[in-house]
Amino acid sequence: MGKELQKPAELRSMFGSNLRNLAKEFASISELSRQLGINRTQFNRYLSGESFPRPDVLARICFFFKIDARVLLEPVDRIQFQVDF
Repeated sequence: MGKELQKPAELRSMFGSNLRNLAKEFASISELSRQLGINRTQFNRYLSGESFPRPDVLARICFFFKIDARVLLEPVDRIQFQVDF
């Protein structure tokens, strides 16, 4: 029928993996979290899959990386980044 519903822990883990993938482009997590306006400790919780951001913070992350939130909830190997020229 459709996709299987994923458990919250699986979604947090997938989000964290995808966010780590995006963060690789930056020299430091501290600098990235400053640019995003997110407390570094909380940002590390997102990266580790311990926590999931509030909708407003998720929107800020998506705007910053120019991606749709749904992309962050797909398996890492399915992420396709679009570059605007």
